[in-house]
Amino acid sequence: MFELLSSFENRIRNISLSAFIWNEGSSMQRSQSGVLLSLLHELLSKHRMLSFQLLVISSGSVRGVPSDWSRLDLERTFVETLHTCSGSMCLFIDGLDEIDRKIEGGLPSLLSLISTLKDTPGLKICVASRPELQIQDELASFPRLLLQELTRADIYSYTLGDIITVEHANDWLVSTSPPAFAQEPIPQLADIIVTKAEGVFLWVHLVLSGIRNGLVNYDSWDMLMERIEALPSELNELYETIWRRFSGENPLYQHRAALYFNLLNFDWFSGMPFLQLMFASDSPSQKPVLGDGVRFSAKNLITACEILHRQLWARCGGFVEVIQGGNSARIPGGHQSEEAMLFSKLEYFRHYRVKFIHRSAHEFLTKTTEGRKILGYDENPAANHVFALVLA
Repeated sequence: MFELLSSFENRIRNISLSAFIWNEGSSMQRSQSGVLLSLLHELLSKHRMLSFQLLVISSGSVRGVPSDWSRLDLERTFVETLHTCSGSMCLFIDGLDEIDRKIEGGLPSLLSLISTLKDTPGLKICVASRPELQIQDELASFPRLLLQELTRADIYSYTLGDIITVEHANDWLVSTSPPAFAQEPIPQLADIIVTKAEGVFLWVHLVLSGIRNGLVNYDSWDMLMERIEALPSELNELYETIWRRFSGENPLYQHRAALYFNLLNFDWFSGMPFLQLMFASDSPSQKPVLGDGVRFSAKNLITACEILHRQLWARCGGFVEVIQGGNSARIPGGHQSEEAMLFSKLEYFRHYRVKFIHRSAHEFLTKTTEGRKILGYDENPAANHVFALVLA
């Protein structure tokens, strides 16, 4: 990309500016003013002579803090500054669809700004967004790249590699597929999945666990097709489907999964140490630590860890994952005392972390009606969760 930009009218210098609008950001970060402040700061940092020109252009308009600027003042200042810059520039704005819709005119105002900027001499603009109708309509006349076209080959390779891990998959599908697919059933199956994914890697990752389970259980080709057709393309709807499959019909499962989700919400971005989650979510395992007279038992602690590991998959599959962090220890074999082996296993669990599988899983749980309903299955007040995490 930047090699192409270098050939684009290399006058004084090429400057690239970027802004990223993130749904989890602050109100300012998700506003048009925040985007303009970010771009203006980056522009002046890279082209310091513009600062003096800006003082001349905007004499008497010096502001002390960001909130002193109105959106219109920022827009006018940014546009005027761009026009005084003699170098070629490229502007990147990612996440148009995550702009705050409730302030400063929301999305229509941001699209209007982009429309204004496109006529600036020497400026190239590249924006990225989910394919919302309003955005597509506004930008329909401009060249575009579709994510699914860029990622299709990689997603296909990943899907194919995942399906062939089931040893009997090919022979079984050959015997159950319609004639049109029987020649190469696995590549055909992978192609169907990739087409429905529409470029969303996470969707494929979530769906493939169900496909693998179906193949392990000798689901026929028709049954697999029914499974794929039943899965919604939208991630939030897919999360609802996954929830109903894993915990949606069992009150005990619902409560336990909601407890794990609520605890993980306190450190959702980087994840939580496995042992901390285990202690915080399991009262019996806290007793030795709290000193109520129960003798510490490494064996019981390992049992609690193993139960948590299974429950996270059985209750929360598709929402959270257990990952190895740092220099993960291996469980050694050989001649060791039982006590040494137990503590080696504990060391193994110590390097595990639990985190949401993706930011979208956390957003589904905290920002949608269905997600908040799921969190509500755990009726413990937030203070109890904080107390449990402190003790853990």
